[in-house]
Amino acid sequence: MNSSRIIPHRTGGSHESPGSPQEGHLYVVALILLTAAACGRSKIVGTYCDGYGTECYTFRPNGTVLISEMGMGTAAVELKYEVDGDKVRILLAPQGGASLALTMLKDGSIQGPEGIKLTKHIVAAIATPDILQARMAANEANAVSSLRTLNATAVVYGAVYTHGYPPALENLGPPRTGQGNEDGANLIDATLASRKKSGYVFFYSAVRLKTSAIPLGYTINGDPAAAGTTDTRHFYTDQTGIIRFKIGGPADAHSRPLQ
Repeated sequence: MNSSRIIPHRTGGSHESPGSPQEGHLYVVALILLTAAACGRSKIVGTYCDGYGTECYTFRPNGTVLISEMGMGTAAVELKYEVDGDKVRILLAPQGGASLALTMLKDGSIQGPEGIKLTKHIVAAIATPDILQARMAANEANAVSSLRTLNATAVVYGAVYTHGYPPALENLGPPRTGQGNEDGANLIDATLASRKKSGYVFFYSAVRLKTSAIPLGYTINGDPAAAGTTDTRHFYTDQTGIIRFKIGGPADAHSRPLQ
């Protein structure tokens, strides 16, 4: 804080020298005010979201808050905030004026706009079993959908370019320039072509006979990026179009077919 704002300028009379008792008292008062402000902010520091995770407020120790209307990490707006007791005021304009009023509740949550209750979101904490199970099921479903897409597009590739199945997964993805061609047929999106999507890693291998350079078959393994945390099932498919799975390790042509 600029000391010129809190030390009065005297014209005439006695002059308070630096380090005088009065100046020291003023510094103490300023320090107390700053400490109180910091303590008020420390009570609210963290991320608070509504029950659906569609509206989140991330309060920072430096007096700024990130607001996301569509969930954390999407189009967040940064504003300043002030804390006075259990009241939180988010400044909607740089020079004051319009503001958004929130209230800190005794249970540690915040009452937001229109009475919406915002609860503190613990980032990178231990997820509940239900959340982990739902995430695993979603990733597995996405992996199976990706394998079906790869099976279908591999057939299309072979029919269009008439020299067997694609030599590599990248050949099914977007071309580097121009329109689709045998090096980049533009049959799958760039994410899947990169071999990583929705918590799974995909390994494609073209199968050739010793007497032919043309791929007459292929195998694809879809394995969880972090076994036991993102998913538990490993998948396998080939030119037959049958998708198989195995729990606890990579699947192969002898694994159980997916129903």
